[in-house]
Amino acid sequence: MAQNLEYIYIPVDFEQPEDSDFIRFSAELERVLDKDRKVHIHCAANYRVSAFCALYAVHNDIWSIDKAWSFIHDVWQPADHRGWSEFIIHTLTNKSGTQQTAPAAPVK
Repeated sequence: MAQNLEYIYIPVDFEQPEDSDFIRFSAELERVLDKDRKVHIHCAANYRVSAFCALYAVHNDIWSIDKAWSFIHDVWQPADHRGWSEFIIHTLTNKSGTQQTAPAAPVK
C-alpha cells in the first residue's frame, strides 16, 4: 500500500546549528501540517529532531519552556555537544524576549 510520503531533507550541521535551520524546519512542518498530513520526523541520533520539535512546540505555545527542556533532556544532553545549548537558549530567548538559561540536566 502506498504511504504517499514526501521526503524533506533539511541538512543541519551538528557542530553549528543555525537559526535558518530552525526557520526552515518550522516552515516545512507548518506546510505539511496545513495539509492535515501525518508527519514522521527523524535524524541520525534523534538529537537535532528532539531539539527542533521542542523549540517548535514552545514557539507555537504548545509546550512550556520547562517541558521542552525536559523532553530534550530525556533524549540527550545538549551541554555535552558544542553549540547546542547556546542554540537552544538563543532560540528560546528570541521567543520569550527574556534571557533564558539551560536548566541542569536531571540525574538519571
